[in-house]
Amino acid sequence: MSVRQNTDDLIVALQKGEAALEQIAHKLEEEAERRFCKGGEVNPLQLAKRVRKLASELPELQNSCRDLLSSKQGLVDAAQRQLAANHARLKKLCEAAGMQPGDEDAFQSFQASMSEWNSKLHHHSAAAVFAERPQQRVGARRHDVQRLSTASAQR
Repeated sequence: MSVRQNTDDLIVALQKGEAALEQIAHKLEEEAERRFCKGGEVNPLQLAKRVRKLASELPELQNSCRDLLSSKQGLVDAAQRQLAANHARLKKLCEAAGMQPGDEDAFQSFQASMSEWNSKLHHHSAAAVFAERPQQRVGARRHDVQRLSTASAQR
């Protein structure tokens, strides 16, 4: 027998094993569905799957949110610089023309809004840094979900 034939046989055996495992998993899911979902009850197996899926998607979502917030902050900063420069130029032009600068209240309101935005941004970014640390808590939550699932299965 050649190496190629042995490799093909191994691949076929692995595919058969994978198909058998998928069939067993499907039967176990059906049994869990029959056993735990009586009269609108929540299936702990489905709940555990959903929690695992959400836990795996969370880091990617956090990175996307960080990227979006960073881009948004870049645009806000550029707009703030441009509006401040425009306001300063307008003020100089009005003084050179001997006129009173117009609507100073609108610019002050804009500055107050920017200060509020920056304080909220710093507050949320500090909370995000704190929230990134609890990898141990995520693992503990997974353990709690698994413990609840096995406790429900034993009933």
